[in-house]
Amino acid sequence: DDKAASVLDIENDESETPLQKAFLMLYQKPTEEKTRAAMTLFRVAGEDRVIKAQGMFNEALKHKLKNSVPLVNHASDGNAEKMYEELVNYADPNSKIKDETALLAAISSK
Repeated sequence: DDKAASVLDIENDESETPLQKAFLMLYQKPTEEKTRAAMTLFRVAGEDRVIKAQGMFNEALKHKLKNSVPLVNHASDGNAEKMYEELVNYADPNSKIKDETALLAAISSK
């Protein structure tokens, strides 16, 4: 339906479509209800739109990721739960403190 298709193309103030927002929502720790809502939206949108939105999501995610000192610190402490919390809140997995990345900190904590 053309009306439904046009709604899927509307962008918010951050130039994100509903499908991109759904992918961003799934990146974070969504509730079951939010997950079901995203899956319903994907089903209505169709495969081609979902694939296109996923590519746009990957680009949008790059812009949302931020360097996170707490992520590196939690990696250094081996605190996986806190690391996960940082990551779902857009901590860059390649975050650094000086020359130490989160990955190196996690490895050296073993």
